[in-house]
Amino acid sequence: MAHHGHEPVPGAAAESVSAGYELADIPSLRPIWIFVIGIFGLLIFAYLVGVVLVTIPGTQVRDTSQAVDVNSPQAPPGPRIEADPNVDGERIVREATERLESYGWVNQRQGIAHVPIERAMQLLLDQGVRPFEE
Repeated sequence: MAHHGHEPVPGAAAESVSAGYELADIPSLRPIWIFVIGIFGLLIFAYLVGVVLVTIPGTQVRDTSQAVDVNSPQAPPGPRIEADPNVDGERIVREATERLESYGWVNQRQGIAHVPIERAMQLLLDQGVRPFEE
């Protein structure tokens, strides 16, 4: 015969019946606390082992085959970091400005030249090219 409602089931504890659920199903927290404390203990142990290994006197890196000699006059292959970005930037802007504001050959055999921007715009207007198409 099935039991319905809140009528007590034989074998159920009175505390479980009054709470509305089986209190014995809740696991003990003791194993969880042991696990958490064990994990933290292992972390502390691993940290201490690392500190000891790093601070042992007389240990150092022995393989220097890939080390760069800082006193070597030979520069590493490019691209390299700019020594002074302001100076390099100013040089780049100056060279670009000189090219944009001067006449010169791009390909002399094919008759291709570059002209200053202002002159190029004037030539386009003189040839009837409208700057803004509608």
